[in-house]
Amino acid sequence: LAQELTVGPAREAIRRSAMGGSTSKIKTGSAHRDRIVLFGDSLTQQSFAPQGWGAAIADAYQRRADVLNRGYSGYTSRWCLEMLRHGGGIMADAGPDDTTRLVTIFLGANDASLEDQNPAQHVPLEEYKSNLREIVVITRERAPHAKILLIAPPPVCHAQRLQFQKERFGEQATGRLERTNENAGLYADVVEHVAADTALPCLNL
Repeated sequence: LAQELTVGPAREAIRRSAMGGSTSKIKTGSAHRDRIVLFGDSLTQQSFAPQGWGAAIADAYQRRADVLNRGYSGYTSRWCLEMLRHGGGIMADAGPDDTTRLVTIFLGANDASLEDQNPAQHVPLEEYKSNLREIVVITRERAPHAKILLIAPPPVCHAQRLQFQKERFGEQATGRLERTNENAGLYADVVEHVAADTALPCLNL
């Protein structure tokens, strides 16, 4: 469901925002091809699956830009920020011929886990906001010529989450939601606020 919600909106948002709606700025003859970096959790990691939103973007920009998948399944904004602080995640541009044109930051689905049901992944709203802000700062430092697109966590289908529990945990499934659509909406609101405060576009799914 998340892939279905994301493919069309993400591809359209990137088409409009990556290079101002045009690919004319992308270098095609250089030995160093421009980059688009997709940074996030499993919704990004799995985006290169058949018919995934990352695969659609890579297809749209083939021969014009390398689309790099930097998705980390199970990660939260807390863990992604720690990785960035230690030099991982998003590479730094090395010079004018080594240029990242766009970075998507798609985090929050795991952060929005309910604290009483999934304390390992739950990240409080205020920390989530702070983490996103610092991730934006680091991204701007490493890719100063890149545009940044913040993507809010998608809606949660309660029936699918419960079915996922049964398939993954069998008899150990609790039958209680560890994520809710209502809580995901609170984290999506935070992304919109951070985007407004940092003058960045936001794709709210």
